[in-house]
Amino acid sequence: MASWEKKITEAFISNYFASAPETGEGRNFLRLRASVFFPDFDAAHPNEKESFLEAAESLERKGIARLNWERRGRGERIKTLNCNNFEKLFEEAKRPFPKTEAEKIRSLFSAKAKLLGENKALTGEEEQSGKIILLLDFLFHSFGPHEIGQGIDLKTAEDFIKLMEYLFEKACLEKITTRALSVMLYNDSKRLENLITLCKPLITKAGKTIPVPDFPPFDPSNPKPIIAKNINLLY
Repeated sequence: MASWEKKITEAFISNYFASAPETGEGRNFLRLRASVFFPDFDAAHPNEKESFLEAAESLERKGIARLNWERRGRGERIKTLNCNNFEKLFEEAKRPFPKTEAEKIRSLFSAKAKLLGENKALTGEEEQSGKIILLLDFLFHSFGPHEIGQGIDLKTAEDFIKLMEYLFEKACLEKITTRALSVMLYNDSKRLENLITLCKPLITKAGKTIPVPDFPPFDPSNPKPIIAKNINLLY
């Protein structure tokens, strides 16, 4: 992808996520002023201006952007660039389409909530396990492109579910360091710390509506934290 085409697509993607509502689907139309893409257009070298215009016209031919010119007909200055085909936009950027990715992640949350619910019915697990099921069900109903924009991809969702499975089985956590638990679950000593940072907004959002499960004290500043009981640190 040419340099200016990449800059334009990335600007559209950035604004797509910034304007996505916290619930439901993302936006289906974006109109951005040309100054968003090329703020110093007037002072730029003519060759650079031409490269920008050619890139914008190329994206229009691909069905990704629609151009509005300053004067009627095509000229030397674009007023706004519009995008209403986000599937093509993300395909051009070689990135997963957020709505499709969100649907896959919601399916994971739904399937795991159902499975854990069946296990709970069989084993009679305590309140903590019920909260985990409730959280997964909440995420199934609320997860969308906004959360994709926060960095929650399919792999992150899978790792979060793995943590939920572990907490579901441990009514009282065994003594184990954060690093050891991270290695045990993910074969990565830092993954648990990064996962909690990424998923904290999900838990905070859920906590405004439902009782959320307690989480152990994952403290990255302490090299030897001992997990002996559940305490809620995500607020």
